[in-house]
Amino acid sequence: MKKVMRGLLWMGVILLSREGMAQTTQPIDLHLQQAKIKMRHKDLAIYVSQFLAGSADGVNQALVHHYLGMGTHFWDFQNSWKNKYRNYDKGDTRPAFFGSTSVLVGFTDGYHLTRTIDRSFTSVSLALALTEKNSFKQVVKKVITSTLINRAGFLLFFNVIFPRRGGGLNR
Repeated sequence: MKKVMRGLLWMGVILLSREGMAQTTQPIDLHLQQAKIKMRHKDLAIYVSQFLAGSADGVNQALVHHYLGMGTHFWDFQNSWKNKYRNYDKGDTRPAFFGSTSVLVGFTDGYHLTRTIDRSFTSVSLALALTEKNSFKQVVKKVITSTLINRAGFLLFFNVIFPRRGGGLNR
């Protein structure tokens, strides 16, 4: 950010000087450098979003296949779905809060929360990517890079941070 501010300051100095008035390539070069910096920031945001989406997917699958969070109210996927309702075990199937059985289900339990995070960050990265004009080659490169980064986040959480524990149905 300091480089950009310094570049803008120098661009102003050059434009105000006599020599800068006659020389047009330096401001154009600076503009191109700023465009590249913005593009790198957007690419970084896309890749971070994909990493977070993959990480959320890894936690989600660890909940189901590694039995992460079993016995806890929010993370136990076999029972936490009941959090959508006021008191499901006693027959009260009214929503626990507005939207808990529909649009806000992602805030009721860990399983739905991780799915919501995954979908949200995937949508963010797609929205950012759609605002760019890229060649077919650049699109293919970004798709492959995004996929690898997404799966790296998944594997980090599924295999490294929350590895399969002994026992369970999925040995």
